[in-house]
Amino acid sequence: MKRVLTVVLISILILAVTAFVTIMIAISGFRYLLPNVAPVRLVDRQYESANEPLSELRIILRNRPATIRMDQGTTIRLDWNETEYEPVQIQEQDGRLSVEEGEHTTWRARFDWLWGFALRPMTVTIPATFKGRIDLVTSNGPVTLDSLDLAGPVNVRTTNGGITVQNLAVTAGLELATSNGAITAQDITVDSAYLVTSNGRIEVSQLLAKDLSLKTSNGPINCAAITGDTIRLETSNGNIRGTVQGRAKDYSITSQTSNGENSLEDVSGQGAKTLTVKTSNGNIEIQFTGETQSAGNLLSVTWLMKAGLVR
Repeated sequence: MKRVLTVVLISILILAVTAFVTIMIAISGFRYLLPNVAPVRLVDRQYESANEPLSELRIILRNRPATIRMDQGTTIRLDWNETEYEPVQIQEQDGRLSVEEGEHTTWRARFDWLWGFALRPMTVTIPATFKGRIDLVTSNGPVTLDSLDLAGPVNVRTTNGGITVQNLAVTAGLELATSNGAITAQDITVDSAYLVTSNGRIEVSQLLAKDLSLKTSNGPINCAAITGDTIRLETSNGNIRGTVQGRAKDYSITSQTSNGENSLEDVSGQGAKTLTVKTSNGNIEIQFTGETQSAGNLLSVTWLMKAGLVR
């Protein structure tokens, strides 16, 4: 009986593989059965904007990591690769540079992991003179923003990938959104900051914003030396830990957790600033840098170093 069952399972597997290969060949128009047909090639591309001032950068990618950085140049420069059949479309008009990558239609590009080629990250280098708006959307890849000084706003969205931001100053707002990925932010000064993810952690340090919101689910929130007139920290199934600049009396505090300990449970204040901290199935461990407390009540420097929030 076991032998018969094994034969049946093997037969089903062979039929499934055969059907998959047949369907893929049919989708390709059977051109990969023909002799002397070149495979899909990846081509390296570069683009440099005109010298005229730009006030907006809009990038839409598919299944590709991205990095944005700043240097002392005078133009916006892009570096990436693409399939020869599906080029990235670039348009520069009325102060806006638009970059859009279409969804891959060739079946070999859709299943590139089967063939050993992959799209590398798009690197975007902007000049220090650019102070405008940045909108970046991608999927299935991480995003990195490094050493930017902008008027903004800055909006970044991805899925199934993390977002890392460091050394960023934005006069307007910063919005970072992902899913199934972590958000890490360090040395940030903005007017308002909204960081949201799901199934991922949020780790921030030295983040200054008038309006600050950190929100996730199924992940922890770790913060060090954050500052804001309005601060909201919310998660579920995760701990919230870290330090807030100032003293408890500077804030009107609302805190809530279930199935966990809460260091803010007996802390109240009547300050003009507001602090809201909520979680479920997790602990709340928030301390204020301006308080004089015993060593046992302070979050240890060792823990913060292990969390990568101080060095």
